[in-house]
Amino acid sequence: MVVLFSITLIAYGQGTPGVLRCSRGTFDIHASRDPGSAIVARIQCGTAVLLIDEQFGSYHLRLEDGTDGYIITRNFGQFTIQPEGEPTSQSVPGRAPTSRPAVVTVPVAPNPSGGSEGFPRMEIFGGYSFIRPDVPGSLAPDGSDKTIQSLLGNVLGWSSNATINLNRFFGLTGEISAYYKNFDISIPDLAAKANLNLYTFLGGPTFKARKGAFEPFGHVLVGAGRPGANIGDSTDSTDFHETGLVIAGGGGLDVVVNDRLGIRAIQADYFPYRTSSGDTFTFNNIRWSTGILFRCGH
Repeated sequence: MVVLFSITLIAYGQGTPGVLRCSRGTFDIHASRDPGSAIVARIQCGTAVLLIDEQFGSYHLRLEDGTDGYIITRNFGQFTIQPEGEPTSQSVPGRAPTSRPAVVTVPVAPNPSGGSEGFPRMEIFGGYSFIRPDVPGSLAPDGSDKTIQSLLGNVLGWSSNATINLNRFFGLTGEISAYYKNFDISIPDLAAKANLNLYTFLGGPTFKARKGAFEPFGHVLVGAGRPGANIGDSTDSTDFHETGLVIAGGGGLDVVVNDRLGIRAIQADYFPYRTSSGDTFTFNNIRWSTGILFRCGH
């Protein structure tokens, strides 16, 4: 929603006195133009202010109690000066003629970091994902890890997670993902069809830097993986299932579209899976993801 921010200007001294006019209840006053700076005051529409200057869509104000601060508007458009009307002279006995003041009306784009505190309370991601398996060579019939990896290639799937942000930089994430692969096996002493799947359930901390429209992040998620496989031919088949340890350690970059929507341009994770039954193996996989980010709770 475009917010109309208007200040009635009457020039004097080192600033311009005016009145904050807006269409929402309050604005946060920051200690500097950095969106991550401390909030030193909160003012309501209609508050008398002294406008010191305006740079890059943020306004340096002084309040009646002497507090100096900045409204971080992040205005990506252009502002215009729209007079209320042509200046008119008013004759008052004993006073010089006066002119009607102009009104500066500034359309303010939504804060791309969202919320009065500069961050959304929850972020929900969903999108495309794939893993590049690293298979121990000891599992291949010929003792070569390249044999199975050439058969698997990239294992495609999807990933979704939700992060509850406790502050601007730290949140707790829960994630569910799934991956699938169907292929024919044709190697010495084995000809069959294989249907593979992997479901993972992870959780852990996420750290994010919120600077404008680009938000790099990192996370360490730990949980369980549930792989399954059906291997066989028309006469016989074997099913396999187990539960093992999965870790997703990595990060990526979110691009903010507006206060409700973002794009996860890239997410890359070291994604190992460790077996839990029989012989113990660690699959040192790499995972890539991209998709849509929904930003909630402003």
